[in-house]
Amino acid sequence: MRIQAKFRCLGINSRWDGRHTVELAPVCDKEFPENKMFWEATPSGQAEVETGPDCPFEVGEFYLITFDRIQIEYSQIPEEELGHHYRLAHVMDMGGTIEVRLMSGWGYRTENHTRHAVDGIRNGTVTMNICNRQAWPHFQGQVEEGLWRVTYEKTSLQGS
Repeated sequence: MRIQAKFRCLGINSRWDGRHTVELAPVCDKEFPENKMFWEATPSGQAEVETGPDCPFEVGEFYLITFDRIQIEYSQIPEEELGHHYRLAHVMDMGGTIEVRLMSGWGYRTENHTRHAVDGIRNGTVTMNICNRQAWPHFQGQVEEGLWRVTYEKTSLQGS
């Protein structure tokens, strides 16, 4: 099962240790059909991603965030991909939307895995308010069940 959202990079905060914290938010530009579709499905939320020194994000750029539900045991995930694997940590019915929070960065097998992280992504948290009721069953009742592979792909304002 695959779910996608389109976010924009709002800021990158550099830390003293060479890491970066990246802040992203859902697109809100409804001029283009693709952006309108994403905005109607996910009108609010935020993503915060921690990267190593080689930050793959750029302020002002747009990113397609893809959430793939996967059936794999945590121990089978290659160490360099741990930053791309999230658990569903929170689901709350908000009336017309559901709030969903996915988090990575839990239970690392070693401390040095982040030096070899794919795309420089070490861990992250994504919170979304989802209006698209067709997506709700994929999250409701699924807290702490299974894993999600989350990837970030640079895209344009207008889409592909």
